[in-house]
Order: sequence, then C-alpha cells, then structure tokens
Amino acid sequence: MKVAVMCFSPTGTTRRVCLEIAQGISDSDPTVLDLTLPDGRTVFMGDPERLVADYDHVVVGVPVYGGKIPPLARDVLSLVKGHGRPATAVAVYGNRDFGVALRRLCQMLESNGFQVVSAGAFIGEHSYSAVVPVALNRPDAADLDNARLFGSQSARASGVLAVDDVEEQLDMFSKSPNIAALKPRYLAASCTQCGSCSEVCPIGIIASGSGAYASSELRKRCIGCMACVRTCPSNARRNEANLMERLMLGMVLKKPSRERLEPKVFMPA
Repeated sequence: MKVAVMCFSPTGTTRRVCLEIAQGISDSDPTVLDLTLPDGRTVFMGDPERLVADYDHVVVGVPVYGGKIPPLARDVLSLVKGHGRPATAVAVYGNRDFGVALRRLCQMLESNGFQVVSAGAFIGEHSYSAVVPVALNRPDAADLDNARLFGSQSARASGVLAVDDVEEQLDMFSKSPNIAALKPRYLAASCTQCGSCSEVCPIGIIASGSGAYASSELRKRCIGCMACVRTCPSNARRNEANLMERLMLGMVLKKPSRERLEPKVFMPA
C-alpha cells in the first residue's frame, strides 16, 4: 500500500506523529508531502489536483493553534483534491484542547473529495512550555505506540467516518476568528548568525544573515510556532512573555500543566 503523509509541522511534532500513524497503516515507508516551508508549499501549489492521485491512503496532519487549524496550513490544504482516496485526519495539540481543528480538517478533506475513514487528536509538547511547562517531551513512547495502533485500525476501517461525530472542544479561543500568538524575542548579543532559524521559519521572515526579523512589518506575520526557538543552538531566540501574558498563560495552562491527556480517536460506527 502506498501511503502519503501530508503535513504542516514547524517543530516536527505533527510530522513525527503522522509518520508513526503511517507506519501502522503500511510497512512501506510513506512519502512525505511537507507544506511547512515555502519551498514545500510550492510543490503543493504546482498541481494540487493530482498531488495525491497515486496514493492508496493519505495521512493529513496539522498542529492546533488557539483551537484552530493554522491559516497557512488551511489555505494550502484546501487546494488539494482527494479523488476518493481514503484519508486519516490528525490534529496535534498541547494537552489543553483541540478546539474545532480536527472537525474542520475532516470537513475540509471531505469537501475536497477525500473519503475520511478516521480522525485522531494527539498530544505534543505545548509551544509555550518555556513559559508554562505543559506536556514536556511529548509525544513520548506511549503516544507513538498509540499512533501506530491507530494507523493499524485506520487501515482496517470499513466505511466512512461521519464528520459530525468528530468532537469539538469549544472555548473562547476556538470561537475567536483570530489566533493570538507570542512572538519570539531576538537577542543579537547571543546570535552566532548560523542561519538555522531562518531555515526553519515557515513564513520566511527571518533574515538569514543576522537571525533578526527581516523587518518590523514582517515580524507582525510571525505565527508563534516557536520553530526558531527550538532550533537555535545559542538561545538567541527565546519564547518570553511579559507580565500580563504570563498571568494569562498561567491561568489558561494551569490545568493542562498538571494532568496528562491521552489521544482521542474517531472511527466509523
């Protein structure tokens, strides 16, 4: 069976979960169609009508930002046509809630001609764990075992998933049309100008020669994925919050920081 993994994964967490699911679907190595970086999105934009036409099963994964699909991922994925291919929808979130992201992903895939046979919400380390530690080092071994098992179940699924059966977890963030994001702080004195941050920025707004934002206007486009923070070897890009932001995050993430949530999966009845 030929399996494709189609994902948006700035920190690599969503990609990692999706690859484990794909291994559960088939022993063959999956093809990865990664839309995270600008060059990867160029491939998607080239021929979205035929992008997955040669695959038997497609695993589609996105991270959850503020209970929603990141707009950049949504806009690109909305172009890809399924031609009746079986699809598994995956949302990876930071142990708080997955909002409307998973159901919206299923709806998008269904409307684009995919046969959605399964959907799953999996946990990864929260992007703001430098401020409030949440789901540290996840996905862990147990999460990845669950992902592989879910893949095996998805391969054997009979029928199509009823999208309305996919849970929504509504709160003030998922109901808002906006996604509020912390923007990493750049410390020029610590920067070695290695260029690693600019290489992983999904928006392409970090200057390769300095490590700083290319301009103050471009900084406004930062989506707060924290890929640059996790990649920087000299701690020159940091996930920092002011007092008000710390108080807000402390309240919002208090419960998620103290409990372990497990993946939720949805299969045809």
